[in-house]
This record gives sequence, structure tokens and C-alpha cells, in this order.
Amino acid sequence: MRDRIRKQKWYSYAVAACIAVAFYVLLVHLRSITDGIATFIGYFWVVILGGVIAYVINPLAKMMQHSLFKGVKNDKANWYLSIGAAVIILLMVIGILLRIMIPQITNSIVMLVSNMDGYIESLKSMTVKLGRSEQIRIYELLNLSGDVAERIQNYLAVNAGTVVQSSAELGKSILKWIVAFILSIYMLASKDSIK
Repeated sequence: MRDRIRKQKWYSYAVAACIAVAFYVLLVHLRSITDGIATFIGYFWVVILGGVIAYVINPLAKMMQHSLFKGVKNDKANWYLSIGAAVIILLMVIGILLRIMIPQITNSIVMLVSNMDGYIESLKSMTVKLGRSEQIRIYELLNLSGDVAERIQNYLAVNAGTVVQSSAELGKSILKWIVAFILSIYMLASKDSIK
């Protein structure tokens, strides 16, 4: 029966139409599908992140197990020492990177804010030279530069709830990373029993 239907002239057109309808429904409901996938991944994000961290630490721990701690007779102690050393090295690398990046970013932001008036004056003179000063509302931009500390203080006073909420989200993210890191250590420590 199935072969008889497949041999009909209309069969390929019907399959193409069904695929087109399915593709159309997929496109119409794409937002719902991506939201569902994002929600599903959100539930397991910490575990996924822990697995990724364990995947990154594993080669370093294996290298240390076979080179640095090869004299340790107990296999479990050898592996646990290797994991500990790999974690310490990873934390040191992250700390060094943060130590290098944070001052650079801070200096860049401070320099941008301190030179803002000069940048705006350059923009103003350039618009006058090009004859576009009427089209670009440079005076509104000049008013924006003003006293940056006062503007930040006013912003914080008006948006205190948003600042607190953002701080809470930052704390939540840091906690997720810490839990993921602990999970990765657990995954590596119990790697043989997980298999």
C-alpha cells in the first residue's frame, strides 16, 4: 500500500507542501520555540557551565597526573592532587587576566569622561567647517557633557531600584559561576564513577 502511494504523481508535491507548511509553522512560532529552548537551558545552565569548566580543566589535570604527580602511588590521591593543582593554576590565570584588564578598562573610562569636553568641541568645530551645524544639534550634546559626577549622582538617585536590581543580578551571576566551578571539580573528582 505504501509503495503504491509513493508511486502516485501527486506524492512528491504533497510531501513538498507538507514540508512547506511545517517550515511556515516553525517560522511563525520561532519566538516561542527559542523561548522554550532558552528556558530549558536556563534550568540546567549551571550544570552545563560546570561541564564546560570540567572539560577545560581535564587536560591540564591529566597532564599533571602523568608528569607532576607521577610519584604518588595511590591513584585517587594522584588524581585529586592533579585536580587541585589544575584548579589553582586556572584561578591564577583568571586572576592575572582580571588584574591586567580591570585597570586598563578603568583608565579608558576615566580618560573618556575627562576628555569628553574636548571631543565635543572637536565635533562642534568639525560640524561648523562642514556647514552642518544646523542639522546636528550640537548644543544638546554640549549640555550632556556638563558635570559628569553630578549627572551620575542624579541618575543613581532616580534609578536606585534599577541599580539594586542590577547588583542583585550580578551577585546571582557570580554565585552561578561559583556553583558551576564547584560542580566541575565534583565532575572531575568523580569522573570514573560517572561513566
